[in-house]
Amino acid sequence: MRERQKARSWSSTIFRPGGAICSVSLGTPMNLLSAIVVYAAICCELGLPLRFPSPDFVYRSLYQLTSAELLARASIWAGESLDARNELFNVTNGDTFRWQHMWPHLAKMETAEPVPFPLTVYMADKEPVWDAILKREKLQPIPYEKMASWDFGDFVFRQGFDNVSITIKVRQAGFHDCIDSEATFAALFEQMRGLKLMLANMRAS
Repeated sequence: MRERQKARSWSSTIFRPGGAICSVSLGTPMNLLSAIVVYAAICCELGLPLRFPSPDFVYRSLYQLTSAELLARASIWAGESLDARNELFNVTNGDTFRWQHMWPHLAKMETAEPVPFPLTVYMADKEPVWDAILKREKLQPIPYEKMASWDFGDFVFRQGFDNVSITIKVRQAGFHDCIDSEATFAALFEQMRGLKLMLANMRAS
């Protein structure tokens, strides 16, 4: 791209979002939000606590999110800013968290200590449970395989290292926007609830 750009009138900006990009986006291969929502709903239905499905060292590692809304605002900024031309930037919500602190705040249900197990295996036979929830709660009839990506859930919940991207460069270039990650989850849960995509057991504040 940089070779093609030389001596041309156009420019480009590359963004590297940190952690998982979070939005209401069904049927996509990198959808952490829906994986958490469906997993929590099924745990609730089965009378089980919401356990973090990974080892303790993942539970205690630092992590970041990137709100799709914030990434969109960064893209608009890049299209208007001379300082963004032909640059590469890390973009994240701007904060960091540990799942051990975030996890208990995600749902209005009992949580428990983490136990490592692959979601791809544990959730493989849970489609009938999800279908029963859909019918009883009159949620949108989204097929189970379209609602969540268990492969991506396992990818995120197996990262046993601090996942932190430095965003100083984009801030120095002029993009200062940020958003609290717990507020990101709450706003997206509220949006999914309004679209009849989830139960009321996920926190909206």
